[in-house]
Amino acid sequence: MGSCHIYWIFLIYQIDSFYAYISQLHFISRIFQMISPIAMQRTLLAVFISLLLLFSAASAEAQQRFTADQKQSLQGIPAFLLVVEFEENTVETDGLNRAALEIEVAQRLRRAGIRLMNEVEWSRQPGVPYLYVYLNTVRSELGFYSYRAEVRFKQEVIPVRNNGISSIATTWETGSLGFIGVNRVDTLKPEILALVDEFLIDYRQVNRPGRSPR
Repeated sequence: MGSCHIYWIFLIYQIDSFYAYISQLHFISRIFQMISPIAMQRTLLAVFISLLLLFSAASAEAQQRFTADQKQSLQGIPAFLLVVEFEENTVETDGLNRAALEIEVAQRLRRAGIRLMNEVEWSRQPGVPYLYVYLNTVRSELGFYSYRAEVRFKQEVIPVRNNGISSIATTWETGSLGFIGVNRVDTLKPEILALVDEFLIDYRQVNRPGRSPR
């Protein structure tokens, strides 16, 4: 079952840059001179992975405490716009094509009975709902990417305290982050598609045939 995910706000520094910065600190420079650069980079990589696991565990715990049921915001929306965006283009050079990913996501949505709108039709749709698939990557000189993948459903919302104003907001979201070798970036595609499947599970639960909107 798709679940509510806290939005990942996690800045990942490139390990080699981090190593270069720390090496300039006077009070530990002598220690670093005794350790080979490769050994230090491997150590820092292990530290980064450990921190990632700690952040993941903390996020999972917070997620369990997050009681708002996002999937109800998907009810009664038979059509919407699809937007797939990569923050950096280098990942495409290494083998993950944005256009091909968008085609596969669109196929999944259509198989689920969802009609995808073009931008002209979408701009006239009440609530202007759209599914936003986003990938942010940072390529390290050590031969790996740090990445954050997200799937969000956005639509117009009206604050309870003032129904005279409205804004576009995320009403459903999920995501993942981690590290991956530059020669394995193509494996990010199934990971992103799995996030889309999480969305579809929740979408189907509140848009079953014969179910009337509340």
